[in-house]
Amino acid sequence: MDSFPCIIITQVAGSDTGKLGYRTSPAGSRLRLEQPVIAVNVYSRDSMRDVYVIGDNIIPLLIASGACRKDSDNDDHDDELSVYARMLTFSFSKYRND
Repeated sequence: MDSFPCIIITQVAGSDTGKLGYRTSPAGSRLRLEQPVIAVNVYSRDSMRDVYVIGDNIIPLLIASGACRKDSDNDDHDDELSVYARMLTFSFSKYRND
């Protein structure tokens, strides 16, 4: 990472659950729930204020979809990279038919 501020988005967890009758339903009507959890990491070498401003602008964009909720919001200083850091985690829920 050479360019700052920097945003890194990764999937950190998730689940995929078949709903009642998934196994015995005909193809095309098997309902399952996908729930990925993503982490949005914001880094800045300049100041903690930068990571808060960027993170505060990301939150309403993701929550506005209606299928997303914010799970955690942590800030820190990464001594190894010498950067200010903020990690936001979000969960999404989406039903799919197989």
